[in-house]
Amino acid sequence: MIKLLSKYISFLFKYDIYVVLLGVFSILPFILISYFNQPSVDDYCYAAKAHELGFWQAQTDFYIGWSGRYLSTAILSFDILVKGKFILYKLFPVVLILLLFKSIYSLVSLLFISLSRKDIYVITILFFVAYFIQMASISEGIYWFAGAITYQLSNILSILLICNLIRLFETNRLKYLFIAIIYAILLVGTNETSMLMWAATLGSIYMYKSISTKTVQGHLLSIICVVGICSLLVILAPGNSVRGAYFIESHQFFNSVFQSLRALIINGVRWSPLLFVLTLLLFDYLKENSGITSSKVFKVNPVLVFSVVCMVTFFGFFISFWSMGNAPQLRTLNVISFYFMLGILYTMFIFLFKFEEKIKYFKLINKQLKLILMIVIFGSIMCLNNIRGVYADLLLGTAYGYDLELTERYQLIQSNKLIQQGIPGLTNKPRTLFVDDITTDAGNWRNGCYGAYFSEKVIVIKKED
Repeated sequence: MIKLLSKYISFLFKYDIYVVLLGVFSILPFILISYFNQPSVDDYCYAAKAHELGFWQAQTDFYIGWSGRYLSTAILSFDILVKGKFILYKLFPVVLILLLFKSIYSLVSLLFISLSRKDIYVITILFFVAYFIQMASISEGIYWFAGAITYQLSNILSILLICNLIRLFETNRLKYLFIAIIYAILLVGTNETSMLMWAATLGSIYMYKSISTKTVQGHLLSIICVVGICSLLVILAPGNSVRGAYFIESHQFFNSVFQSLRALIINGVRWSPLLFVLTLLLFDYLKENSGITSSKVFKVNPVLVFSVVCMVTFFGFFISFWSMGNAPQLRTLNVISFYFMLGILYTMFIFLFKFEEKIKYFKLINKQLKLILMIVIFGSIMCLNNIRGVYADLLLGTAYGYDLELTERYQLIQSNKLIQQGIPGLTNKPRTLFVDDITTDAGNWRNGCYGAYFSEKVIVIKKED
């Protein structure tokens, strides 16, 4: 019996099987809980504006009165809510998760040319799970339409841009230049954090390649010019001044620099342990593939790349402290952590391939340490984090209750019953799905968006006696 149990445990902790089971266990609940997803207040603001003014006039109004994020505001102006029937709203997180997974898979397949499809899936799943564990806010990053389109979409576009830059560097074909320019235009229009971090990244790549080859990188320079023009379109939007008026402690340069450095150190220390464990496992896994062929993008100095990663991450924090006077919102932190993870893993792989010959002559980790590291990753999932949170929301019925309460609320609003007296507040607020709600104050902007979307003058939460 003990031998049979030991055999099954050994089978489960066989690397490929373990990772596949880990991926299913970690990713599946995020897809299932989408069934209970519901719109949040900002979603109604964008939809109501588009209803009132029409699509194109709404874009002008957003640009003048709120933000220069031309791609995000355009997508959010499409009414996917469909009054009372939220099928598309429930589907879009699933599509977002699948697109993110597919984009990472494409990047891994480009970086590690000789790996089998199974091996690529293993690396993709491990990165995907690590990112979901460390996301600052799942609700703002995946399930809230306004937050996901503005920030998580930029992560997907970033991966697609990286893929086309790699193809451009390797083939020098105009086709990939054109596609990279399209992705750059779209990416800049999502949010200012991605815009600044990518401007710093492209500038660093251009300087490195120009100095190392002693030639002008025409293709890369054209992409940088496009990014510069699109960035000016975002920065010079009159709506930025309107929105900036809400942040009275903004534009303090030295405080922004200090706080950004502090945030870089604190969050870097917080994000790094799991990345270190992940890197050790991937090192050992790739080492077993003795004939592995890597992309040319790994043939750079790891110290230089690490410096650029730190600089780009610093800029990610800086733009929030500069523009708002305080730390990045959780949805913004999702983007910064995503870029940091990509950069650190890239640096580690550069180190691996740089010393590949030396690594062949010693065993990086033994079976016991490998088992411990795999248990550490599973333990990270079982601790208080996003994956444990989504299971709690599903198994405790919080997500079901949330969906049911909001469905009943919409029926109440559409039947015009007791609207003036107020509607019940939410008792179920699942951590994975809930972002914000209307209040008891009729003058609150959240209530105004609700009322405008449902064609009611006043919609408030009923005050408790």
